[in-house]
Amino acid sequence: MIYDHFCAGTNKLEIKKTLDYLKNMGFKGVILIYSREIPAMPVEELHELEPLTQDEDIDIWRDGNVKTLDMVEPGDYVGIKFTGAGPRVAQALAQGRDPPQQLIDAMSTICERAAAQGSRLWIDAEQQVFQPTIDRWTVDLMRRYNTNDEALVSLTLQAYLKSARSTLGKLLHQAHDEGWTLGIKLVRGAYIGSETRSLIHSTKLQTDECYNSIATSLLTKSFPDLPKHDFPSVELFLAGHNSDSIRKAYALHQSLLRKGNIPPPPPIKFGQLLGMADDISCELLAMGDDHNTTDADNKADTSAPPMVYKCMNWGSISDGGSASKLEKQATSEEHDKLYGLFGED
Repeated sequence: MIYDHFCAGTNKLEIKKTLDYLKNMGFKGVILIYSREIPAMPVEELHELEPLTQDEDIDIWRDGNVKTLDMVEPGDYVGIKFTGAGPRVAQALAQGRDPPQQLIDAMSTICERAAAQGSRLWIDAEQQVFQPTIDRWTVDLMRRYNTNDEALVSLTLQAYLKSARSTLGKLLHQAHDEGWTLGIKLVRGAYIGSETRSLIHSTKLQTDECYNSIATSLLTKSFPDLPKHDFPSVELFLAGHNSDSIRKAYALHQSLLRKGNIPPPPPIKFGQLLGMADDISCELLAMGDDHNTTDADNKADTSAPPMVYKCMNWGSISDGGSASKLEKQATSEEHDKLYGLFGED
């Protein structure tokens, strides 16, 4: 089954075996995602839902994400998908409303648990009908939890959107003005089949240029109206299967470290889906091996080996739409050629 190829397992024992195997290979960590998703509903039907005093879907979603945290270790990530909390949360997202108090409480539980055990969270991107509200809710979380120059929570930025750079600019200014750390997971974008096409760059080349320019801007701390010496604190995670983008970003990061740039570039992390772009993941791991060998001979080397992660779902197909989505996307030749899945080609 295709889903098994991307899945860490269906229970804690299976998942621990997968995670131990990856870390023994040299991966810095993992990103584990609870696979529960709500069944797809037309936006019009979401608008017709009546509010609930207590939403069982949110409780199930909270417990699933807390269980996911139980399976990871310090330094690992848990991926959070807001629509997995049920149709009424999706309704609030689509309507641009504040999150229900029950969801705020659930996210407080998840964030505090992650902080206590030294794990981190990234909030996944979704369709544009939800994304502006997802960004706003995520900024609220970063404002609250991304203190002391560390990003407990990261927001997903999709480079295939024409608005990506302007969105980044607004986020950087918010982080600068309010004094919190901006966590950015940069991807190309995975919803081309369901998005309003006019929102997306016309060509793959434009998407590549946007992705690469954002990575460069963050690594070099160069962005309009933000001086280098007063650039906000940023943590960058490059999620992608495009070898050219990964090599360029890693080479630039190492060059800036060796030159002793002041201020130094932010830390950089790389991630690919389990079962996809394993050649890129292994190439990055090999760079780390080469770096460690060089370090033994050159104590003055101030560069750093790449931090490489593998991203995976856990759960069964019956847990929700995530599995079915992976099946569909992994077998969609047209989609793979255009962008692929999770930090697309």
